[in-house]
Amino acid sequence: MTNSWGGAFGTGLEFNIFQGYEFLAREYQDGDEIYIAGFSRGAYTARSLVGLIRNCGLIDPKYLPVNAAIAYGIYRTRGDKPDSRTAAFFRSKFSRQIKIKFLGVWDTVGALGIPLDIIQEFNLEFYEFHDTKLSSIVENAYHAVALDEHRKHYDVSLWSPDKMPQQKIEQRWFVGSHSDVGGGHKDRALSDLSLRWMQDKAGAAGLDLDYAHVGNENYLGRLTDSYKEFLGGIYSHKYARNYRAVNTTQYGNETIDESVNKRRKQDRNYEPRNSGLLDSD
Repeated sequence: MTNSWGGAFGTGLEFNIFQGYEFLAREYQDGDEIYIAGFSRGAYTARSLVGLIRNCGLIDPKYLPVNAAIAYGIYRTRGDKPDSRTAAFFRSKFSRQIKIKFLGVWDTVGALGIPLDIIQEFNLEFYEFHDTKLSSIVENAYHAVALDEHRKHYDVSLWSPDKMPQQKIEQRWFVGSHSDVGGGHKDRALSDLSLRWMQDKAGAAGLDLDYAHVGNENYLGRLTDSYKEFLGGIYSHKYARNYRAVNTTQYGNETIDESVNKRRKQDRNYEPRNSGLLDSD
């Protein structure tokens, strides 16, 4: 229940963003390459952290901790976007301009938790100021997305650039529900598919990785019906099953992992009904 309430009210999200920002500000040295990754609300946190850096730059450590709080205040003010005079002045006065070498996220969701209408309205108010758009400071951006997550309150936040992005970007749909793709189950057959893909992308970007802990991937692995199981089955009695729409972004470079079609061919019980996926068959 703690995780549900934390998701519902954003508990810990702002702290995690601020903590990550301060850590990078203290530790970053010229020439360092920054790789950021996260799953679920962690993915939302990772994208928000990049948004904060884009808005305010990475503050010089000599100005910590007070000006870091000011930076977050500027970021939190909806009108002070990266091109605003306030944000531009802060960057020029207190911050370093950096690039993010790699941003890798799994199934980005923001307002998780108790699916009550009043709480969802609170969530929208709380989360809407966060900048999770794909920033120009990111050089390589990859998003592993769950094709078979059917809880509407866990809807995914895709990158949806309004023009052709200059960086490398791919958002790949994988077999499985939210935690099947992002990890969390003892059976890692499905989550290792997306992990292997993300490792390959990070390695291609220059990160030295140990692949020893990945090797259980299997597109026929156990698929969790999170919709039926959530809240002891109560959720499925109140809300209709939701099918995430595929290929909705013009420049988001959405792709379908080969595991999806392989499973469809070999598992007669597996037939996704996602719009966009059916249209592209």
